[in-house]
Amino acid sequence: MGIYGAIYDVNFEIKDGPTASLNTGEYATFEIDPGMYEYKFSGGFIDSFVPVEFEPNQNYFFHARISNFTDLIYLVRDQDAVNAAKKNILSGRYEINTLD
Repeated sequence: MGIYGAIYDVNFEIKDGPTASLNTGEYATFEIDPGMYEYKFSGGFIDSFVPVEFEPNQNYFFHARISNFTDLIYLVRDQDAVNAAKKNILSGRYEINTLD
């Protein structure tokens, strides 16, 4: 997220579900029921939501960043990127968003 991103949080949201404020090096976890949802893809003056289907017994990773003063969140589908995120979480490089 860079210097600007270190000052401001990205607001991750599942419509009618969980939310989290995330900053550089932070992560959040949620347990939600399988089914169709919408997650906030872009936020700022106008929020944009994208549909996503969560399947039973699966983990989903989202990447959040700030670009041009707008929150951008996308579903990580590349398995190497998912594995890298898991490694960073398990190593302690990323901290849970509720610590600060």
